[in-house]
Amino acid sequence: MNPEILKGKWLYRSFIDDSDPDKDPRLFGQGILTFKESCFGVIEGDFDFGQWGKMEVKGSAFFGDPNSLNFRGRGIADTPSKDWVYDYKGYLLPKWVDGVEQKTAVVGTVIRAEDHSGGQAKAGVVASFIMIKID
Repeated sequence: MNPEILKGKWLYRSFIDDSDPDKDPRLFGQGILTFKESCFGVIEGDFDFGQWGKMEVKGSAFFGDPNSLNFRGRGIADTPSKDWVYDYKGYLLPKWVDGVEQKTAVVGTVIRAEDHSGGQAKAGVVASFIMIKID
C-alpha cells in the first residue's frame, strides 16, 4: 500500500455491534476524518463530528498483508468532545480486479477507551466502522 493513500478526507460511520437481525443498525458515530501528510507509518489528523465536536487522531499504519491502521482519537479542548478518548483498529479493503467504481475503504472496530459525559458514556462500548475515502 502506498502511504499516500491515507492522506485526505474520509467519511466515517460506526454502528453498535448487535446480532439481533430484527433490529435496525444503531449509529454510534459519524463524521469526517482527515489524515494529514506525516512520516512513513505515522497517522496524524483530526476527526470532525460537527455539532458534537472534534478529536485529534494519532497512531500508526502498517503496510503489508493486511494493511492496517491503529490510532487513538482524543477530544479537543473547548469543544463538546473535550473528554472523549477512543481507540480504532482498521483494515484497508482490497481492490477487486473487476470492480466497478470501487471506493477506497477501511473497515474496523472502535472502543470507547474512557468514560465521558459525566459518566453517562461508559468505557468499553465497542462498535464496527467503515471509512470511505472522499478526496
